[in-house]
Order: sequence, then structure tokens, then C-alpha cells
Amino acid sequence: MKADANCRSCGRPIRWVITEPHNKRMPMDPIAVPDGNCWIDRIEGGTPIVKVALSGEGVPSSVALRYISHFVTCEHADSWRKR
Repeated sequence: MKADANCRSCGRPIRWVITEPHNKRMPMDPIAVPDGNCWIDRIEGGTPIVKVALSGEGVPSSVALRYISHFVTCEHADSWRKR
């Protein structure tokens, strides 16, 4: 997946997505990983709509590309989380 921004804290590439069913924006690492718990369900207006499982085991077996939230990999994630 192509990145559309860089993290303002660590500078790494991210892709902004919308989570379903909560309809919230989330930064996602643009590189697929084997144990990811997020997957693209569809694209709407150029924005990926993703579903998020509690763990990698919760991802349907038909999903080929899995991703993870950038909050998992960013060393500064805690400073961005809403309290």
C-alpha cells in the first residue's frame, strides 16, 4: 500500500485509514506484515476502509494482506493517544 503521509513524531511513512465500524481515522503502517490484525475491506473515495481484529488470529483466512496500526510501531505513540 502506498503511504500518504509521514508520522509527525518518528517521521516514518504512514497511511491514514478509516476503521469500520467505528468510522475513526487511524494511522497505519503501509507495509503488510504476516501477523497483522488489520485488513483493507474496501476503498471509498481513495481512502482505505479497514477492519481491525483483536489479534492476528481474528483475521479471516481469505485476507492476503495484513497490516498493523502505526500506534504499535511508533516509539512516540503514547503522546498521541486520546486519554
